Amino acid sequence: MKAGLAYGLVLCVACSTRGADTPVSPPVSSPASPITARVNGDLWSATTLRGDTIGDQFTVPLTFEVAGLDSTTSRRTTLRVIIGNLTHTGTYPIAGFFAPAQGTYAILSPPGDPYINTIAYQTDSTHVGEITVASLDTAAHFVAGTFEFQAVAGSQTVRVTNGQFRGHFKKY
Repeated sequence: MKAGLAYGLVLCVACSTRGADTPVSPPVSSPASPITARVNGDLWSATTLRGDTIGDQFTVPLTFEVAGLDSTTSRRTTLRVIIGNLTHTGTYPIAGFFAPAQGTYAILSPPGDPYINTIAYQTDSTHVGEITVASLDTAAHFVAGTFEFQAVAGSQTVRVTNGQFRGHFKKY
């Protein structure tokens, strides 16, 4: 990352097998999980968190991470959004590596699979989105907001919409 990047924000969400032409579903309301979204129109929520927090803030390098895993189906999935220089609430564009924020998504290899079959989707200059940090309290270690973006792996695209996150993070 660039030296000027103070924080990064990482979120986990998932993918489904529905196509990119699937109509956008209504927003996710009152999430039971601290991280939720609609992925290609299907509801996704984090089923596994690191302890009781939705993420971590690291001081070397200065990054901020929110993460979760959806393991409710036969395919475990994750999603990451990193914000560089997160110092205040606001909306940050998600695009490729040098943008203010980047996004990645992965369908993980099945447990016990001797082969690494993870499929990684990434945002780039044409597969973009945005993340809005609505609440950021570094003293109380609390963050909340929304996100949406598209990511690509080869010729396949995943569309993440109506993403929400809300919870505490651990500072290292």
